[in-house]
Amino acid sequence: MKNFRIVLLFFLIILLTSCSSLRTISETNDYNSDLKDGVFKAQSLYYNSNGFKPQLEITVKKGIISEVKYKELNKSGVDRIDTSDSVLKWDNCDFSYNQILPKLYNNTIIYQGSQIDTISGATQTVNNYSILQDIAINSCKLGDTSVKEVNKFTDTYTVTNEVDPITGSQEVLTVQFIEGKVNQVVVREVTNNAAFYAIGRAYSSLAAISQANKSLEGIVSANVDLNILDRYNALINELNEERSGLN
Repeated sequence: MKNFRIVLLFFLIILLTSCSSLRTISETNDYNSDLKDGVFKAQSLYYNSNGFKPQLEITVKKGIISEVKYKELNKSGVDRIDTSDSVLKWDNCDFSYNQILPKLYNNTIIYQGSQIDTISGATQTVNNYSILQDIAINSCKLGDTSVKEVNKFTDTYTVTNEVDPITGSQEVLTVQFIEGKVNQVVVREVTNNAAFYAIGRAYSSLAAISQANKSLEGIVSANVDLNILDRYNALINELNEERSGLN
């Protein structure tokens, strides 16, 4: 019994010491911080391929991050956390979206914006959060409370056009962005039909131009059939509208 009391006392001392060390982050007067007080916001310039626009808000009081809010709003202004999908676990992930957010908040508070722990299976959400946090933390250091629009995300978008009434072909445009910049542009035919081979090559040549230019602006002229050029530019326009939330 005496040994048991000694062991119990030992663990109580450790517990009390741990609690005390947690309090020192926000309660000691000698805590040094380069963060300015205020509310600092950063948000994506575009909607992601899931149809949501991520945004982060950090509140700093007495040089310490005291509150964090992260939202992903769809084009109707509905927060992703309020959708039915937020409680579903993702593939290759042990957590649902509404379970991941508290972990990210805790990271920001505990590390005071210096790092974010990885969460297996939630790479895109963690990366998006981390990018916005870095921008917001920089604003905290500068004392700049203006909302920062961010275009540094990695994502892949896909759009499909209607069947061409003239040729019967139909195309899918896929564009990959890395850190907000066009990295790869691919067009493929929906139907694997030999009759569409020449059409597919024409679209591929247009996609190569967009990829080389690192741009999703419409192509004014190219050595292809005018109907194909118009349909390709319509695909580009549809993808741009999807990113901007216009469709």
